[in-house]
Amino acid sequence: MLINLKELIKLYDLKINGILHIGAHKLQEKPIYESIGLKAKDVIWVEADPKTVGECRMMYPQQNIHQEVMFSRDNEEKTFFIANDTQCSSLYDLKHHKNFNPGIKMTGKCTVKTKTVKTLFQENGYEAKKYNFFNLDTQGAEWDILAGCGSLLNNVDYIYAEVNTKEVYSGIHLVQDIDKLLESYGFKKAVESLYGWEGWGDALYIKNWKGSTKTTKPYASLVQ
Repeated sequence: MLINLKELIKLYDLKINGILHIGAHKLQEKPIYESIGLKAKDVIWVEADPKTVGECRMMYPQQNIHQEVMFSRDNEEKTFFIANDTQCSSLYDLKHHKNFNPGIKMTGKCTVKTKTVKTLFQENGYEAKKYNFFNLDTQGAEWDILAGCGSLLNNVDYIYAEVNTKEVYSGIHLVQDIDKLLESYGFKKAVESLYGWEGWGDALYIKNWKGSTKTTKPYASLVQ
């Protein structure tokens, strides 16, 4: 997370009951979530890469970790691009990403079946109102995943997502598309956002927010 979660909690008086974290990778945010009082039962982790999920389940057997490729529709066959840095693997191939981080390359690909957040919740009996904070770090698939949430977004109070002002990955939706989608569920333009010159960043959306918004552009040396 580019923006400090504890600071966001203080600044906006966030009341986080539970978190759905999609794009879990190696559960780097686990200490952050624990530091704000969340237990293993309060966090749903979702990661697409099966190898990474296997490693995480070995290291953190008490955590609730799902291996799924989340998208806007269920059971759709998609190509998943695998990067030499698995944190950069995505449903979308690299585009502008190549310019600012030429060391990252897609070294493989596989066919996957997708799942929506709505189906994930239904299949596992998750209580929608409990997980009121969504954290999406999915290398360009954020809009697609949110579009697949449907009425679940009525129960979400906060969305923290990676957003893009350029096609960092080929064919992705940009931040204005996410803004428009979330507005229909009561979220106004991101209250906080942090960008690098590379065209990607993080943003926090709060439902029914009435205050001002803040955008910061960090140093060009910021690397994901």
